[in-house]
Amino acid sequence: MNLFGVMSMTKTFLPHLIFAKGTIINMGSVASHLPIPFMSTYCASKAALFAYTESLRVELAPLHVKTTYVNVGSVKTNTNHPSTHYQLSENSFWYPVRDVFEKQQRSGGSDGTDVRVFAREMVDRVVKRRRDTMWIGDSAWACWLASRMERWLPWGWKILPGAFKRLYGMERVGVHGK
Repeated sequence: MNLFGVMSMTKTFLPHLIFAKGTIINMGSVASHLPIPFMSTYCASKAALFAYTESLRVELAPLHVKTTYVNVGSVKTNTNHPSTHYQLSENSFWYPVRDVFEKQQRSGGSDGTDVRVFAREMVDRVVKRRRDTMWIGDSAWACWLASRMERWLPWGWKILPGAFKRLYGMERVGVHGK
């Protein structure tokens, strides 16, 4: 859905976009730039969407079609429903950090920028065509800064994996005899 659905929609509507000299806006996530535990598949799909959007930008520019990738930060949505929560079994390698895992699931979509504020800001930026890549929503700017800082650090230092490891208590994984 995060990637293949977008590809299918793009393929379907591309003739109309070319005719209208339109704009493709892909809703990504700051997670496409972050190593978030328990969200590896989501992070990977959004990173692939970012690469797809960047490639489309080059491919479609001669046809006067623009692309925009929106790195969405935290936005209050109603996506946090108990039916979508998973339980870690006692046999799971990650059982020692189940408290963090469950807290992450409970907090999804319950905090962040109000969805109406987010929508207004995104539309305003798209209409004014400020950037090909946008960072919008709670914590988006901080995620942008953190992901860029790693580029400037010497010797290939990576701060984000260590920060997430500590934040999620990943040092406790594997301790219970696995």
